[in-house]
Amino acid sequence: MANEIILIIGGGIAALTAAEAARDTSGDAEITLYYGEPVLPYNRMNLTRYIAGEVGAEELNLRDAEWYAQRRIRMVHGIVASLDRKGRVATLETGAQVKYDRLIIATGSSPFIPPIPGTEIDGVMALRTLQDADTILRRAKPGIRTVCIGGGLLGIELAAGLNKLGAKVTVLEGFGWLLPRQLAPKASAVLKSKIESLGIDVRCGEKIARILGGAKVAGVELESGETLDSEAVLISAGVRPNLAVPKEAGLDVGKGLTVDDRMATSDPDIFGAGDVTEHRGVVYGLWPAALEQGRVAGINAAGGSGTFKGMAPSTFLKVAGVDVFSTGDFMPKGDNVNLIEKAEGGTYSLLAIRDGIPVGANLVGDVSAAITVKNAVAKARPALDTPRLLELFPGLASELRGTE
Repeated sequence: MANEIILIIGGGIAALTAAEAARDTSGDAEITLYYGEPVLPYNRMNLTRYIAGEVGAEELNLRDAEWYAQRRIRMVHGIVASLDRKGRVATLETGAQVKYDRLIIATGSSPFIPPIPGTEIDGVMALRTLQDADTILRRAKPGIRTVCIGGGLLGIELAAGLNKLGAKVTVLEGFGWLLPRQLAPKASAVLKSKIESLGIDVRCGEKIARILGGAKVAGVELESGETLDSEAVLISAGVRPNLAVPKEAGLDVGKGLTVDDRMATSDPDIFGAGDVTEHRGVVYGLWPAALEQGRVAGINAAGGSGTFKGMAPSTFLKVAGVDVFSTGDFMPKGDNVNLIEKAEGGTYSLLAIRDGIPVGANLVGDVSAAITVKNAVAKARPALDTPRLLELFPGLASELRGTE
């Protein structure tokens, strides 16, 4: 009997983890990874560090060439354009066709470019690939006036990297505070102050009317009527799953490629992993979720048995050199909610409690308590039964006992 052919589409951490798990599960399967870029798969999370000059191109690689050879994982630099699910055939953009027995879609996501007039002007850029990073670096001359649209993690990190190169940077965030997916307003304010201390101009609650310029970018006009002169505009307004292939193949798609706990799609021979997927209504877009989903998809594609039950959003970040931790529901609504805060020495801690149970937390500047609060939220035990929490948050006991 011929060896099973496992085809993986993608080159991010979900794809590589899937390939590794598939090989660990099956020593005989033929594993081929199709990846569109002409370099080894790399860590996209470190592209801002690459721009800042903190790491070189080779240091971005997730694995070296020997890793693939030792594990008999074949790497093909090609883009899968369509799938024939009935015939189990993938067609590349070149027209070449390859057969598969099991397939894993780990195509990730692409930058979302909002419908702002002027995004087509030369000098408007988004960061997703190494090629994008090199394009940005060619323009990032000391003193260049730059506007970064988006105050999420990528936008802030990109601004910090450009600032380190000597660019004059302004960050525009449409929401009322930075990192709204990870931080409550007070935690964000502490981070904002630290970023501004680096010489970066940060403006929240700003809406963009249009990007100005003819042949090249000249500035950004805000809805308030104010104009910011700029020679480069970097857009970091979130990402969208790359769904063209699964949609064309007729797979179930919602906000992302729909998968079950086995990471199987609506076709039992096709699995999904990483930023492209939607699991139990959630599109994670997080490194830890991509790792675990890739592992489960690889195991099951190779004939093993694994499940992904989901995970509470929990993120360790270093944003512009500042340590940040976020977990769970840090802005809970409803009755019987307590927000326990501590601010000292330029750091900020927030523990969110509902009905006496820790449900979320923010830590900025000092994340030494991260594991404690993460476990407390995950275990959902009463806060008063966790002595370490009582030590970390001196006002916790009196706050909760005062509501009993």
